[in-house]
Amino acid sequence: MLKKCLSIAVLLVCGVFAEPGQPQAPVALLTYPHSGTQWLTYCVCQLTYRPAYVLNEKMWDWNSSMLQLSPDQKKAAFYHTHRPEFLTHVHEDFRKHQNGKLLIVLRNFKESLFRRVDTAEKALRLVHRASKGEGDFYKLIRNLSYFQTFPPERRLLIYYEDLILSPKETLQSILNFTGDEANIDEFIDELETHKERCFTFYNTTPSLPGTRSFGKPKFHSLQTDQADLKKLDVLFKKHFSELWPYFKRFQS
Repeated sequence: MLKKCLSIAVLLVCGVFAEPGQPQAPVALLTYPHSGTQWLTYCVCQLTYRPAYVLNEKMWDWNSSMLQLSPDQKKAAFYHTHRPEFLTHVHEDFRKHQNGKLLIVLRNFKESLFRRVDTAEKALRLVHRASKGEGDFYKLIRNLSYFQTFPPERRLLIYYEDLILSPKETLQSILNFTGDEANIDEFIDELETHKERCFTFYNTTPSLPGTRSFGKPKFHSLQTDQADLKKLDVLFKKHFSELWPYFKRFQS
């Protein structure tokens, strides 16, 4: 199933760089849940005024519901989804531009696990299930595997931890990647106001799951026994050795 999904998405988005003067490239943000999806989308839209859309079983306008902004419809769209197969919704956009770009956000996989379960034993079981292509944690593996199939010059990986701890540098790297210009210093000066606005909306909209952190995340690994964290590292490397380099920076 993973191979089929990846093949569909690759056919939709593979292409070549845009030549000078060609239309701006659309960008798809692919994330595992609870890895800064809403916050990053908010930041990009506030900075670029791109029209933004959520991709799931259907596509809906993120700007109107979340930001109440009037985006510049002349700009290429910014999409976000948790599942690469939903890129089928934007087939025409990527086909037309022939230069769609992919942005992925990764979080320390152990933080993602402990965001969902409360014991190391349960976290180990999630990794075991993912190794069989099963369970919620497999979605992270699937997304990162898809990212690797994308042309290197048209993909960018950032880390959730960098977005939170070094927002200016991280957002600037994204703007450099997307080719947008923005007053990032002004945005950073008002960062706390933006956080409050984004997360208040996120927690008061019935159709959205809400956030527990309000932009001030709890780092679970700091409160977990180091021996348990090392067990998770060993198990992850055993089953997903080809993906381990992405997470080596978080090694316990």
